[in-house]
Amino acid sequence: MDDQNSQVQNAVFDTIYQFATQLQNASEPFINEVRNV
Repeated sequence: MDDQNSQVQNAVFDTIYQFATQLQNASEPFINEVRNV
């Protein structure tokens, strides 16, 4: 049961981490534009 729990937590963490990375990559050009103004 604990094994299954940690597997689910790892999967959730991986998904959130990937989403955060994509979000950061997507926002970088926007942030750079704002800084350049």
